[in-house]
Amino acid sequence: MINRCFLLCNFTIFIFFLSFIGCSKNSADSGQAIPVTPSETLLPNEALIPIKPVVKVTQNDYDKNSFMKSFPDTVSLNLIATAYSNNNYSENIKTLLNCYMQEQVKKLGEDVQIFEKIQTLSGCNIANEYILPTYAEKAKYNGKDVWIIQVAYGLSTPALAHFKCYVFGIEKLDMLDYFGCK
Repeated sequence: MINRCFLLCNFTIFIFFLSFIGCSKNSADSGQAIPVTPSETLLPNEALIPIKPVVKVTQNDYDKNSFMKSFPDTVSLNLIATAYSNNNYSENIKTLLNCYMQEQVKKLGEDVQIFEKIQTLSGCNIANEYILPTYAEKAKYNGKDVWIIQVAYGLSTPALAHFKCYVFGIEKLDMLDYFGCK
C-alpha cells in the first residue's frame, strides 16, 4: 500500500519543480487536500515545511489556571501564522503539517492513532477551512494523561490571526478544557 503522505511529498516536489521552470501558481496549486487516513506510515519531506509545529512530551501537570497562563504558545503560533498565512496557505501545507506532527508523535513513541483522532476532534484536518496546527504537547491535566493541541485559524480568509487551544483526555478522547481568541 502506497503511503499518501509520501505521495503528497513527491507531488509537492514535482509541483515546486514545475513552478521553478515557469508554471503559474494557478496551475501548480489545485487547492485540493490529499486526505490522510488513520494508521498510515507518515514521512513528509521536512524540507517542504521550513516552519514546523511543536510536538513534545512533558511531565507538566496543568490545571485550569496554569493552562490559561501557559497558552497559547505564542512562539509556535506566530511562526506558523506568519509563514503560512494568505498566499502561503494551502490544503497541501495543512496536510504536510499534520503528517509531520503524526511522524513526530510516532518518533516520541506515542500512539499515532489516538493522536490522529485528537487532530480530527480539534479540527486540524478539516478540508476547506483555514486552520493549521501549531503545537501539540502530551502532558497531564489534573493528573490525567492528555494531548494539548493548539491551532491557528482564519475567519473566511487564510489570514491566520486567531487561535484555539484544546486539552483532550487520552483515555476517553474527551475535551477537558478549551479556550481561544474571539
